[in-house]
Parts: sequence; C-alpha cells; structure tokens
Amino acid sequence: MNRFDIYYDRGQGFGSEAAGSFSFDELNNREVDLPEGVTNVRLLVAEGNCILNISEVKACSKTQDGEPLWYDLAFQTDGFRLGHNLFLLEKDGTEIVGSDFRFRTSKLKLSMEEIELSAESTEKLAHSTKRMQDDNKTLDAKWKYQIE
Repeated sequence: MNRFDIYYDRGQGFGSEAAGSFSFDELNNREVDLPEGVTNVRLLVAEGNCILNISEVKACSKTQDGEPLWYDLAFQTDGFRLGHNLFLLEKDGTEIVGSDFRFRTSKLKLSMEEIELSAESTEKLAHSTKRMQDDNKTLDAKWKYQIE
C-alpha cells in the first residue's frame, strides 16, 4: 500500500509544513484536518507503478456564519493524467496538487482507489498516454490553423 504525504500552502507557497503522512488505508474515506487558511494542498505519493483514481475529493471551509461549506476539488499532477482525477503514477515521489481551491480551507476528504501495476505495464501505459497527449496537441494546432 502506498503512502501519501500531504503538504499545505497558506498563500506563501509550499514549504515543509505537512498535515501528515498517511497510508492509503488511513487516508481513504477520511477527513484530514488542515490549519485555518490553507489555500492549496499537495499530495506527495511515495511509490510509483500504480493508477490512482480519486473518486471524490472535497475541501471544507466555513461560511460567514461559521457553518461548514464542503466543495469539490480537482487536481493536477507531474505524472500522467488519464482522466478527471485519474492519475498514472509512474515514479516514486509523484506530486498531485490541488488546482481549484476557491476558499480558505480547513479540512480535506478523499475517496480513492489504488490499482498497483507492474513496472512494465506502467511504462507501456505512460508511453501510450504520452503519445495520445502529443497527438491531441497536434490535432489542436491543426484545428486552430484551419479556423484561422
């Protein structure tokens, strides 16, 4: 099972401030408390060679009345994105960073599934994904050229 280190940013960029280190089982379907005023989070995934499907990710801030306000999040990665919140983590230490924090956040909740892969399967999937991303960029450039 993988380990996830959760780092947070309170508007000054990511530093060494961490909300903790969690195993997959500890983090899945659990609320993680964050200090008040967090503006983004980064998950640092310990081991590669897996697919991570984050089926639900929510952050919690407070309304003006102090009531909890849960909202959906999305993430970016330095690994490969296979779909919305579906990531191929091919190397150890892959980062997954929040991309749409809209409120100052005090809690994070993740529901996810981890699928372990062999190194060979990971390499093949990464190669195919890279080729597909390159083809999409080429197609997009041709489409823009045709429009112009």
